[in-house]
Amino acid sequence: MKELDIRGSRNATPEDFEAVIAHLESVAFPTDEVITKTVSLEDAPAALAAWSENPGEITKIHITLD
Repeated sequence: MKELDIRGSRNATPEDFEAVIAHLESVAFPTDEVITKTVSLEDAPAALAAWSENPGEITKIHITLD
């Protein structure tokens, strides 16, 4: 049996998102320590499969939409 954490945002206002974006842009939050890998949309399925196989080795996957 797997353990699953579901995280999301409900009932957030535009101001809430603006505050989060401003916080991330201020570099106060260590995104480089949280994002384990950055991949293209095309490489996302393989990255998600790798995450599923080794969940302890990957914290967050950032998917770019170039």
